[in-house]
Amino acid sequence: MTRSSEDEKQRLELEAASIFLQWYQSHTQRPCKLLHANLPAKPDVSCKIGTAHIDLEIAHLYGSETEAMQILGRELPQQTRNELAELNAQENTQRRLHVALARILKQKANKHYHSREVWLIIRNMHPQWRPHEAVLELRNCIQPLAHPFKHIWLVSDQYGANGVLQLI
Repeated sequence: MTRSSEDEKQRLELEAASIFLQWYQSHTQRPCKLLHANLPAKPDVSCKIGTAHIDLEIAHLYGSETEAMQILGRELPQQTRNELAELNAQENTQRRLHVALARILKQKANKHYHSREVWLIIRNMHPQWRPHEAVLELRNCIQPLAHPFKHIWLVSDQYGANGVLQLI
């Protein structure tokens, strides 16, 4: 990964953590403070919630690399634009949400963290996906998986305007 893509990844992780912590504090009345980004052996971000030290592993839910490029504002070659047209023509975007979420959960479930308490924060970046409409199905995506997370949360849109769902 290039330095600029590493910087962008860290910026997105810190942004997602900040959105989640603001929402969590406003809904639980527990003070939340973003402490710092971490190196790879630890989860992405450390924070304090109340007096507890919590580490947050951050994932972004795009659907596909092609869609991620579009959502992040990358210049798109013609082949990528063709792939996007195909994806947009597919009727069942909620099904694609489930598949993408299951892929992230499977990938993250296999990681081991140097931390006492880790929460997984998944930030939905896809503008057509509405997690609130499919919350029960989303919870079913994660039930059979063994994972190292105390809680799994889904930020329902890029800016957190539609809230956060607790999946576990």
